[in-house]
Amino acid sequence: MDISNLSSADPKTQIMNQIRQEAAVNNARALITKLNAHCFDKCIPSPGTSLSKREEGCLSACME
Repeated sequence: MDISNLSSADPKTQIMNQIRQEAAVNNARALITKLNAHCFDKCIPSPGTSLSKREEGCLSACME
């Protein structure tokens, strides 16, 4: 195998790898958004100007 070919991968392969990475990032963002919405709905019954200790604890436990 020629080592010089490893650093200059096929442009099509590079694009496919970039698309895979971007898809993974988008999936992670969607998961985090969904988790945040679920935990917010579960832990904060009536939003106010600050979180109570109970709400903070619930959010921490929910996010783990």
